[in-house]
Amino acid sequence: QRSWGQVVGMAPAGGLRLILCFVLPVALGARQGGWSSRGDAEQMLEGNYTVPDLDVVYTSSMRPALRVLDDWVREEAREFGLFIQTLPAKGLFFPQRISQLGISRGHQVLIFDLRPHLRPSPQPLPEFLGHFLENGSNTFYGLGLMDTSARLAFEFDCVLRCVDYGVRAWLEVELGDGLYGLARRHLRMTAERPQSLRALSSQVLHTHLQWALLDHFSRLYGCTSLEWLITEAELFGAGPVYLRVPGAKHDWRSARTEWLGMVSERSASTTLLRALRSFRRHSAVGAPAAP
Repeated sequence: QRSWGQVVGMAPAGGLRLILCFVLPVALGARQGGWSSRGDAEQMLEGNYTVPDLDVVYTSSMRPALRVLDDWVREEAREFGLFIQTLPAKGLFFPQRISQLGISRGHQVLIFDLRPHLRPSPQPLPEFLGHFLENGSNTFYGLGLMDTSARLAFEFDCVLRCVDYGVRAWLEVELGDGLYGLARRHLRMTAERPQSLRALSSQVLHTHLQWALLDHFSRLYGCTSLEWLITEAELFGAGPVYLRVPGAKHDWRSARTEWLGMVSERSASTTLLRALRSFRRHSAVGAPAAP
């Protein structure tokens, strides 16, 4: 299965890419990740799940966010859950923009509101936040992080180390039905004083579950692997090419070349596979009947 960003990246330039980038997302009301409604989140947590008391910091200013990030730096934390929320598209020439960025570890959840920082033209993230995300010692985990990291790379010129559970991860991970289905199959969280679901937004719950799944998988199936990291070529293929930071510091030329090579190999493999299947069908038709 390919993500929406990968489908757009593989489309030829011109009218088809324009339709995939703008028209269909607007018509279908597409959103990147998350539950379809609060009801989905409530349904999930009515079962065997108990969300622990969460220490949530929701802010759009530097100081509160910096305190949380500094705490993680002092703890020498290196692995985090990550989730983004996007604004709805306003029209054909106003694509979705990232509105909130959620980072989680343990019971701590930081939701940074980017709306006051958005400009008509894509701009880099606030320096302190970009520095934390691009720190080569930090790795971010979650379902749907291919598209998330691609958006951050192109819209904010921020390339981070990340692992997408839906691309490469533990063999035991059973995908299906998004984050809701993944949590249903794998998580068993308990707490002495569960926090009321209605007091938490879907953004907070989603961000926390990205970390909770990482913690669960690591304890049960062992450490993560560097081979799971999303490559720059994959980011280019999944990236919203219609959003680019002017004067971006990252050079995507080599990633583009590698991605086009990957697409060519896949096309050649698909063509060869179809030819073999066709040959087998024709051979079976012309073969003498078995005695």
